[in-house]
Amino acid sequence: MKKPTKVNGSAEQTIASITTPLIKDLLEKEKLKTAKEQGLVKLPNLVGMTTAAAQKGMTNKGLIPVVLGSGEKVQAQSLAAGNQVTLHNRVFLLTGGQVKMPDLTGWSQADVSRLAQVLGLKLESSGGGFVNKQNLKKDSVVKPGQTLRVTYQDRGSVTAKK
Repeated sequence: MKKPTKVNGSAEQTIASITTPLIKDLLEKEKLKTAKEQGLVKLPNLVGMTTAAAQKGMTNKGLIPVVLGSGEKVQAQSLAAGNQVTLHNRVFLLTGGQVKMPDLTGWSQADVSRLAQVLGLKLESSGGGFVNKQNLKKDSVVKPGQTLRVTYQDRGSVTAKK
């Protein structure tokens, strides 16, 4: 390499014009590598299965089943069969009958939002991060139209529960 004869701007700007695209490229490659390591799984059709069989199948695929209802068979699932989902994703299994509120401690805002939508709840939230408080107590019977209030805070102060 030869010493540049024409430099437009300071040395910092010249170096930045070379290193910035390189760093962006490396970060993008790392992001793709991380996405591949997380993995995707194809969601099976769980409708009609017993809750025990559906839960076992989901757990074996690396997913987190959340059974909603007191029925013994899956009547509906929150994500359609055939969809690609990331590992450790929560999938709600509706079984009919009486629905009890799960413990939301450590849940993400996206999971809580999907739960509220599936159960027909009004959602009020404050803070950011992961759930650390909920107004509808664990195992209380839930009815559509109720208001679910949750408070979020950063992961460092919440113990995640699956």
